[in-house]
Amino acid sequence: MNPRERVLALVLLATVILAGGGFAVYQFLWSPLRNQDWALAELEKKIAAKQAQIKDLEVRKRQIERWRALSLPGDPHFALAAYQKHLDQLVAESDFAPGAITIKHRELEVAGAAAARAKKQPFTKLSFDVSGHGNMASLAKFLEKFYRTPLLHQVRSIDIRRPDTARPGQRPEDLDIKLQIEALIVEGAPKRDTLLPPEEKRADMQLPLAEKPRRYDVLAARNIFLPPPPPVDRIVPDVTRFVRLTEITQNENRVQASLYDVYNNELSRLAVATGYDTFRIIDDNKNEVVRGKVVRIEDRDLIFRVDDRFYRIHLNQTIYEAMRRPLSEEEVKELKLTASVP
Repeated sequence: MNPRERVLALVLLATVILAGGGFAVYQFLWSPLRNQDWALAELEKKIAAKQAQIKDLEVRKRQIERWRALSLPGDPHFALAAYQKHLDQLVAESDFAPGAITIKHRELEVAGAAAARAKKQPFTKLSFDVSGHGNMASLAKFLEKFYRTPLLHQVRSIDIRRPDTARPGQRPEDLDIKLQIEALIVEGAPKRDTLLPPEEKRADMQLPLAEKPRRYDVLAARNIFLPPPPPVDRIVPDVTRFVRLTEITQNENRVQASLYDVYNNELSRLAVATGYDTFRIIDDNKNEVVRGKVVRIEDRDLIFRVDDRFYRIHLNQTIYEAMRRPLSEEEVKELKLTASVP
């Protein structure tokens, strides 16, 4: 074997050794490590999923605990009687006429029928029919008191309409009212001896009595069953009370005064010169209330004319205050004021 062949043989042998070593490293070291990393990643995913499930179960557990706190008492018969008594009290406190509202409960689901089922029911539903007549203001009071009561209940449906026939003693604002109300007894709710949960329990659970403050009395103010009330005359403010002489300045060319209209947020620059010697005061409807002409500007006063009368306004005084006292004939003569038309 010559030297060239020996070199080629060594190169081939080295290549075989490297390839075999690489295959051995991949087969017995790299591949198991990669499989372990993959298995570890899968385990981490499963752990994260289980942790998410645990958090979700904890949230649901707290929600169920809140529902149990809001639930009617666990004894269905006691809850039925106590809740109907509570509805009677709400009706009385809402200023309905005595005997105007009737409350009837539907038959309570028989316990044996529910027990025969393979799966225990998560709650027991109590249903009540409330019907009668009254005005919208009383209904609004009832709804406000109803939804401020910390219980798991709701008005399932509501029907309000004008009476089809007149009743003895019926008032013009009376309406026929029908409500369907549902209240829940959550499975596992405590069998307390009061309808409402104890105060300390409500504080522990931080039960929300309402999402936001609501104005149920607006229902009565916007009663669609009655004609709208007669329009109330809007009190139009005297805008002259808001126009004030704020400053008088003087430079080499002219004496200048400033009237500031707070009501309309406008500033008027005035001077005894054409184009600067008139001012207007307008109201909300853009009607002209006052149209004045400046006839003289002194150190601390401005004299103006409206129609055929002259007025003097002092610094920081309003147009209203100035126009309460027009200048007398003697003052006009003394000041040598003319009655030319603006």
